[in-house]
Amino acid sequence: MTCVNAQNTPGFLHLSNATQGATFEQPVWPFAEAGQRLKVRFEGTSAFEILSNHVVTAADLAADKVVGTLTAAQLRQVVLNSHFDVTVQVSFDGGARFIALRTLSLQLVS
Repeated sequence: MTCVNAQNTPGFLHLSNATQGATFEQPVWPFAEAGQRLKVRFEGTSAFEILSNHVVTAADLAADKVVGTLTAAQLRQVVLNSHFDVTVQVSFDGGARFIALRTLSLQLVS
């Protein structure tokens, strides 16, 4: 998981780099297939579903990533200088069970 808006500032998401929201990209994982389910969740002083039970598409696989966005309005609800995690879970069985993938941890700064 990476945050496009934080690529040049590892560990930090600057609000000045996310005026239109924050874009998160999950590279495809081993054994990724169309039809699998993906959950991406923002957890910090506020919590948001970035992707809720997203069905992986052929277009996601062709792009080698799944993309989700946290809106500017959602970002404004997060306490400045606070830390947050973006967690990713994938289901290989249609959503019956989810397995955690890598977590991204960042700090929101001005």
